[in-house]
Amino acid sequence: MAACLTLLAVGPAAGSDFPAIPLSLGSCALPGTRTGEVRSVYWELQEHTEVCVNLVPEATAAGPSPFVFTFSFTHTGRDFKPPAWVLFRAQLPPHYVVVTPSLDVALDGGEPLHLVGPGQPYQVTYPPNCTFSETGCGFTGVEVPLSPETFRRLAQARRIQGTGFGIPFSLPEDARPSLCELARRMQAGE
Repeated sequence: MAACLTLLAVGPAAGSDFPAIPLSLGSCALPGTRTGEVRSVYWELQEHTEVCVNLVPEATAAGPSPFVFTFSFTHTGRDFKPPAWVLFRAQLPPHYVVVTPSLDVALDGGEPLHLVGPGQPYQVTYPPNCTFSETGCGFTGVEVPLSPETFRRLAQARRIQGTGFGIPFSLPEDARPSLCELARRMQAGE
């Protein structure tokens, strides 16, 4: 996974209630970060705290999952303030080219939550080597703000499956403690 500490401006979609907050996802890109490890970092220059975790879905019959999922929230300053939302990033390696953004998640075998689509706030992400030249550059990921309630439902689910960009995924059972820890920090402010 390529580390990118550039701040992203996560802006609200038209008519959404999600605020524009700078996110770098850098706390999950720090050297030594392990999959499933909940990390936090205070960004002195931007005066905000970021808490996040990277997760990798289980391998399928087709081989290892190409995805890295990152769940992250921020708050201004060092003193904890409950976040308005949790950012969910589904990222593919730079050599993938995605034509249509999609991200559907089913919790415990229930009806899928369509996280990307009409009326849903989201933004696409591009690989770090994208130059937007005349040959173009395809996006390789999507970022979706989840309400705290939706994230808590996800963290409490025994089974999380879905499809992203037409590629099926399933989070392993050992992802649940990491999601629960992030949900705990979201409430407790650690």
